[in-house]
Amino acid sequence: MILKNSETFSFVYVVFLCIAFSLTSCGSDSDSGVLGNEKTGTGSVAILLTDYPSDDFSKINVTVTKIELLSDESRVSVFSGNKIFNLLDLKNETTLLSVKNNVPAIQFNKIRLTVIQVELIDKNGQPSTKPVTLPGNGKIDLNPRKPFSVRPDEMLTLQLDLDAEKSLKLDENKNRYIFRPVVFIDIIGGVPLEKFLRVKGIVHDIDFTKMKFGLCPDMNDIDSYTGASHDENNNSCCVTVYVSDETSIFGSEEGGRQVPFGYLAEGSSVSVMGFYKTNASINDGSKSCNMGLDAVVVQTGDFLKLTGTIGSEVNPGTNQFDFQVDQDQAVGSENPVTVEILEGTKIFSTLGIALDETAIRVNTKAEIDGKIILNPDPNVPDILKATFISVDTDALTADKLSGVIDNINDSERSFDLLITDKTVCVEVADNVHIFFITEDGTLVSRMIPFEELDKGHVADIYGSSKSASECFAADTIIVFEAK
Repeated sequence: MILKNSETFSFVYVVFLCIAFSLTSCGSDSDSGVLGNEKTGTGSVAILLTDYPSDDFSKINVTVTKIELLSDESRVSVFSGNKIFNLLDLKNETTLLSVKNNVPAIQFNKIRLTVIQVELIDKNGQPSTKPVTLPGNGKIDLNPRKPFSVRPDEMLTLQLDLDAEKSLKLDENKNRYIFRPVVFIDIIGGVPLEKFLRVKGIVHDIDFTKMKFGLCPDMNDIDSYTGASHDENNNSCCVTVYVSDETSIFGSEEGGRQVPFGYLAEGSSVSVMGFYKTNASINDGSKSCNMGLDAVVVQTGDFLKLTGTIGSEVNPGTNQFDFQVDQDQAVGSENPVTVEILEGTKIFSTLGIALDETAIRVNTKAEIDGKIILNPDPNVPDILKATFISVDTDALTADKLSGVIDNINDSERSFDLLITDKTVCVEVADNVHIFFITEDGTLVSRMIPFEELDKGHVADIYGSSKSASECFAADTIIVFEAK
């Protein structure tokens, strides 16, 4: 992940349960806690969730029931509910999991995520025959390298970047997967994100003069961004969406076509794709979070999001192309579907870079938002009216090796990895993340320097064999205590 400036503090990958840089306990299960001195004031906290791609599954459904911020004295819940996320829906974008006001303006040192279930769906759309085991009691403690603070009347944004590919370890002896989340934590100080941020909710407080509106949580929508209702106590709050002349607004009831800003109505359900607004102190009103979103696309009503592979280039006469939808998705149409690029359709890369129609290339993976228009004539194809196209220009390239560490060379930062049928040289650059995992009743992980690697440890090595030397170039190393 590329971070855009020094205001974003990059922390480390952390792996499942009681994750610490020294061995500590998980603490009590009580929800009570000191909420801080009243003189400290309160701020707002937003929790974002995104993911790296996976080649093994079409869906990784994770059920989250609680997110808490923990300090030595305090414990504050910023989300409580029951939400299911398909992590692979997030490989090209970020979702707003929760946003909350009235969080004590104090220092915290840990994020606790409670997960109760993980479901795997294979490439054929079928549940995996291998179950997923959650070690311990499902509590995942995410420990940044240093504490973070909520400041009075400001927004703190925490992005959890979960690497699904590295989070599932296959236990071949028991024919199951063990879920050990590998998470990268970004503490965002009012800077734009690389990926698009997608937020769903209900439209409130439209200001047609200033071209903005409030996007508030929808209690009736499981995909809405918070499990708490929008209340007068302002504990849950609304994101301020800013619209410009470059924003495309589409109406489902209008056949998926582009509509003017004046088409939006109070109380309507919308989905917004855009970028985190750089101004961290908006304070538009008592119900507003200190969080803004510069909208690129606004969809009002029901639209689909489909993943698949581009099957043809764009026909310049019809502005249409073929799209082979992934097997696990039912679209009510023949496959491939015909996609039409509309006036206002936005095309972007997975890194948030604006593209044009020349990026629609055969055999390229993509995600497409749109409205399917069914044609009663069987000789005329159904059309997917596209509103937003995300083209995968960042293919998955990491390879994985597993084996036993031997012949460590500290000066060269290299070692041999003993695999069943061969020995592979591994080189480790200075910026490679190394995690050491131990298990003694609970699972504990800490980041270690290269010098703490020992002969005999079992390791999973992620990286590439396409290095200048003959060695395998590591980018992430997960070491397990020898048994």
